[in-house]
Amino acid sequence: MEVGKDFLFLGDPANIQGTYTVVFAGFGIEDAAYSDFGNIDVKGKIMLVFSGEPRNKEGISIISGTKEPSRKAYYFSKAAVAVDKGAAGVIIIARRESAFKSYLKNQAYYNKEPEISYPSIGGQKEKKHEMAFSAYMDLKTASQLVNENSEKLSAALEDMESSHQTAAGRFSGSVEINASSDCLVVHTGNVIGMVEGTDKKQEAVLVVAHYDHLGVKKGKIYYGADDNASGTSAVMEIAEAFAQAAHDGHRPRRTVIFITFTGEEEGLYGSRYYSEHPAIPLDSTYACVNIDMIGRAETKQKANPDYISGDAYLSEDILKVSNTCSALMAPGMADKMEFHKRIPADSDHYYFAEHGIPSLLYYEGMHKDYHEPTDTPDKILYDRMEKIVRIIFATTWELANRTEQLKIKN
Repeated sequence: MEVGKDFLFLGDPANIQGTYTVVFAGFGIEDAAYSDFGNIDVKGKIMLVFSGEPRNKEGISIISGTKEPSRKAYYFSKAAVAVDKGAAGVIIIARRESAFKSYLKNQAYYNKEPEISYPSIGGQKEKKHEMAFSAYMDLKTASQLVNENSEKLSAALEDMESSHQTAAGRFSGSVEINASSDCLVVHTGNVIGMVEGTDKKQEAVLVVAHYDHLGVKKGKIYYGADDNASGTSAVMEIAEAFAQAAHDGHRPRRTVIFITFTGEEEGLYGSRYYSEHPAIPLDSTYACVNIDMIGRAETKQKANPDYISGDAYLSEDILKVSNTCSALMAPGMADKMEFHKRIPADSDHYYFAEHGIPSLLYYEGMHKDYHEPTDTPDKILYDRMEKIVRIIFATTWELANRTEQLKIKN
């Protein structure tokens, strides 16, 4: 089997060599509502599990009780369970061939490329939950590991979905793994500026974007015009406007901190670092405004690009602020900003929202040039982007001067 073709590594690299027993472990989930670990021993073995978690006929997760998946559905949770159970690793099966092919395409730049781990602090290695070897593959490849045809694995998935009972232990096999990695130090950094507030200067509003992209690979330049030069330039323009306002005697009430983060593409490392070393304590941070890919319209909206989209987390009040500013600054634009309960770890607002800080993500959607060398400046919709940046500026200004606290929605 070949990495990047038949399977992909997930997470940080793990050094592992040898021949291991493979045991089918259902979804690799242990929970009061559903468990795969009543009758199997996975110690020292490789767990073979399906992606996701069991759902009923209406698509409701039996763990979360909603259509939103629980955290236990994600690979890092399955890898953590593998460690807790003493397993040597976990291999996750894509439920659909299309899902594996999509992941293979979108994550292709990771294959055979270095992974970046969070830096050590003060010469001491960071203490974190140990991660197991983890990989992702399609159904056909996974079936070879347990000497069965793919139809039998599919049947096991259907049985678990219909009965909400595990099929763990139904299959077993073996696999030889030879995976290793070398480590070296890479120096990088965040770029931070701020405009100090007045009567509420001890509170902060963050305006952030990541400035890293994919660099040069196999002689091709990955320009990253939309992802995320668009967000970085927006932060710079908004910072300039706030600085000019302060110079003209219109200083905001709260301190506004402008940050361009490093390491987002490799795992949100820059935003994580700031969340652990904030200029103003996170408990005194009023809101976070994250700008990531605002220069283009998503593919299905290419013919009707006059819209603004993104997500709000933790507070419907912060969404209302954005909605109001959108109507005032660009009344002709369709407002597609939405409130979400689940906080995905997909961009730099994550560590702030996880800390309980109301957050906005301005994000205009996927297109065919995402993470491709063809994400170039000539494709940016500059007039539309200007409208979006004006909306974000007005939203930030309101957040920086608002009297009321933003109510948190549980």
